[in-house]
Amino acid sequence: MIQKGASDMITMFNSKSVFVGTSLQEFNEMREYLKQHGVKYKYKVNSQTGRWAGGGTHRGVHGSIGINMDHDKMYEIFIRTKDAKRLGL
Repeated sequence: MIQKGASDMITMFNSKSVFVGTSLQEFNEMREYLKQHGVKYKYKVNSQTGRWAGGGTHRGVHGSIGINMDHDKMYEIFIRTKDAKRLGL
Protein backbone atom coordinates (compact mmCIF):
# COMPACT_ATOMS: atom_id res chain seq x y z
CA MET A 1 0.00 0.00 0.00
CA ILE A 2 1.33 3.44 -0.93
CA GLN A 3 1.28 5.89 1.92
CA LYS A 4 -0.80 9.02 1.31
CA GLY A 5 1.54 11.80 0.26
CA ALA A 6 4.37 9.39 -0.54
CA SER A 7 4.61 10.76 -4.09
CA ASP A 8 5.44 14.16 -2.55
CA MET A 9 8.45 12.81 -0.69
CA ILE A 10 11.89 13.80 -1.90
CA THR A 11 14.11 10.73 -1.99
CA MET A 12 17.42 9.86 -3.61
CA PHE A 13 15.46 8.02 -6.31
CA ASN A 14 13.28 10.94 -7.44
CA SER A 15 15.41 14.00 -6.70
CA LYS A 16 17.86 16.27 -8.44
CA SER A 17 20.46 18.59 -6.97
CA VAL A 18 19.65 22.11 -8.21
CA PHE A 19 22.14 24.12 -6.17
CA VAL A 20 25.61 23.43 -4.80
CA GLY A 21 27.72 26.28 -3.49
CA THR A 22 29.31 28.10 -0.59
CA SER A 23 27.35 31.36 -0.82
CA LEU A 24 24.69 31.66 1.88
CA GLN A 25 23.09 34.51 -0.08
CA GLU A 26 22.77 32.45 -3.28
CA PHE A 27 21.53 29.47 -1.25
CA ASN A 28 18.77 31.61 0.27
CA GLU A 29 17.92 33.15 -3.12
CA MET A 30 17.40 29.66 -4.59
CA ARG A 31 15.26 28.65 -1.61
CA GLU A 32 13.14 31.77 -2.07
CA TYR A 33 12.78 31.06 -5.82
CA LEU A 34 11.60 27.51 -5.07
CA LYS A 35 9.17 28.78 -2.41
CA GLN A 36 7.69 31.31 -4.85
CA HIS A 37 7.06 28.48 -7.32
CA GLY A 38 5.54 26.20 -4.69
CA VAL A 39 8.34 23.62 -4.90
CA LYS A 40 9.20 21.50 -1.87
CA TYR A 41 12.91 21.00 -1.27
CA LYS A 42 15.47 19.38 0.99
CA TYR A 43 18.90 20.74 1.72
CA LYS A 44 22.22 19.70 3.21
CA VAL A 45 24.85 21.89 4.84
CA ASN A 46 28.36 20.50 5.27
CA SER A 47 31.16 22.27 7.10
CA GLN A 48 34.49 21.89 5.34
CA THR A 49 36.44 22.39 8.58
CA GLY A 50 34.11 20.21 10.65
CA ARG A 51 35.08 17.03 8.79
CA TRP A 52 36.81 14.26 10.70
CA ALA A 53 40.57 14.32 10.12
CA GLY A 54 41.78 11.26 12.03
CA GLY A 55 42.66 12.73 15.43
CA GLY A 56 39.72 15.14 15.48
CA THR A 57 38.03 17.61 13.18
CA HIS A 58 40.05 19.35 10.49
CA ARG A 59 39.68 22.64 12.34
CA GLY A 60 40.60 21.07 15.68
CA VAL A 61 43.75 19.46 14.31
CA HIS A 62 44.99 22.15 11.93
CA GLY A 63 43.19 25.29 13.13
CA SER A 64 41.40 27.77 10.90
CA ILE A 65 44.11 30.33 10.20
CA GLY A 66 44.15 31.13 6.50
CA ILE A 67 40.73 29.59 5.86
CA ASN A 68 38.10 31.93 4.48
CA MET A 69 35.20 31.15 6.82
CA ASP A 70 32.76 32.70 4.30
CA HIS A 71 33.38 29.56 2.23
CA ASP A 72 33.49 27.03 5.07
CA LYS A 73 30.00 25.68 4.50
CA MET A 74 28.86 23.83 1.37
CA TYR A 75 25.13 24.12 0.68
CA GLU A 76 23.16 21.74 -1.54
CA ILE A 77 19.46 21.84 -2.45
CA PHE A 78 17.45 18.90 -3.78
CA ILE A 79 14.02 18.97 -5.42
CA ARG A 80 11.88 16.32 -7.10
CA THR A 81 13.00 15.53 -10.65
CA LYS A 82 9.54 16.36 -12.05
CA ASP A 83 9.69 19.83 -10.42
CA ALA A 84 13.17 20.39 -11.87
CA LYS A 85 11.84 19.58 -15.35
CA ARG A 86 8.83 21.85 -14.86
CA LEU A 87 11.10 24.76 -13.85
CA GLY A 88 13.71 24.01 -16.50
CA LEU A 89 16.46 23.35 -13.95
